[in-house]
Amino acid sequence: MYIINRFRGARGLKFGAFVLGLIGAFWWTTTANKNLMTIHVDNYNTETNKHIRDDCACSNITRKIAANTSGSHPTTSLTKSTKQNTEKTISTHITGYAKLKKLVETNKNIYKHDLQRKQFNEPYELKLKSVFSKTEYDKCSQVISESGLRHDVQYFVFQYNYNPSPIDVTLLSHLTLERGIHRIEKILAQWPGPASLSVFGTDDEIQNFLNTTHSWKRNNIGIHVVYQRNATYYPVNFMRNVAIYGANTSHIWMIDADFTPNKDAYQLIKKYIFRFDWTGTKRPALITPAFETALNEGGVPDNRTQLLKKLEDNSTLVTFSFTRCPNCHINTNWEQFMIATEEYKVKGGGNFEPYLVLQRNNSPIYDERLIARHWNKILYDYELFVLHYEFNVLPDVFIVHEPHERIKQPKVEFMCLEKIGRLIKDELNKKRIFLQQSIATHRQVHKAH
Repeated sequence: MYIINRFRGARGLKFGAFVLGLIGAFWWTTTANKNLMTIHVDNYNTETNKHIRDDCACSNITRKIAANTSGSHPTTSLTKSTKQNTEKTISTHITGYAKLKKLVETNKNIYKHDLQRKQFNEPYELKLKSVFSKTEYDKCSQVISESGLRHDVQYFVFQYNYNPSPIDVTLLSHLTLERGIHRIEKILAQWPGPASLSVFGTDDEIQNFLNTTHSWKRNNIGIHVVYQRNATYYPVNFMRNVAIYGANTSHIWMIDADFTPNKDAYQLIKKYIFRFDWTGTKRPALITPAFETALNEGGVPDNRTQLLKKLEDNSTLVTFSFTRCPNCHINTNWEQFMIATEEYKVKGGGNFEPYLVLQRNNSPIYDERLIARHWNKILYDYELFVLHYEFNVLPDVFIVHEPHERIKQPKVEFMCLEKIGRLIKDELNKKRIFLQQSIATHRQVHKAH
């Protein structure tokens, strides 16, 4: 009141306006700074999380770092030392995952052109319609449509930091979280080397998997999650390709998750790789013989000596698929295997479906038009035969199929996959004829000169 009385009239009004102006300016500056700080914080959090999201899938550690910095401006809530350490840690993880993202992209580019003819497309759909009757096509519509699904994938969901030696091998496998999660620990207990595993599940199953502490986690284990979402059938070859994209070694070894390798398989495979010429026109394919046991525990021999003894007993161990599909592994030449002291050559083709060690950067990719159970591995190995790979059996590296509940395949599903498989095999046979004619022409030209 003193101020108002003292400065009544024009001078008072001017002074009052001046004071109010000062108060307004102070309020605006404070609010603006606060808003600017909020914007800065949001940008910091957005950029941090954006980088982490973009570089494959972030590890638990990186996610925790991002969460800890979220909502706190680095210059106001952290000491200078803590801020520097946090930023350094985030930077290290971002750099690491940027490398992994580049690895996946590089691997995809290696197989890009090969994959184009192994995915569902319009010309392939027209071929299917010529193979199936209208009734059959309608019955197989679900199988056909799902063979063209492109599933959402997150690569390297746990920390991966492995620098391979020039000659090295990654074990590849795939499984469902619903039925096969326990197999990861079983396989990795026998395999100290690098591994790339694709796991398939619903959103809830995957979230639970990511939030669980796993005793088998190591820095050389790449885990990639594939979301089931709208899928009814297991996309087996899509899963295999995801595992391939996560490998960074010179060689790869694809096995199914219900198989367990023998104890020294990693070191032995690396030893054998050195014995072969991987630069020639006839590329090697190293066969790791497959067996099966009726025992839930203790059925996997540690080495060849124990393996032969169990085979002689003929009670708990037999050659794989001996009763269900005897021709699927007959090319292994079991008589020769029993007396072998070193690797030996066998013929590929037919219904042969061995588990193979291959060179990563020039082997074919799996045909993603094949889903569920039937033809998916046979046709991959048949393609290697068409491409003139040389099949060599390793005498002391092997895998053992361990018992699990078998799911009976519906007859309609089998019929659908049978026809699809036959169509794809026809494509491979045409390729085989073309290659044979090309080789013959080349030889004739060479002789002429």
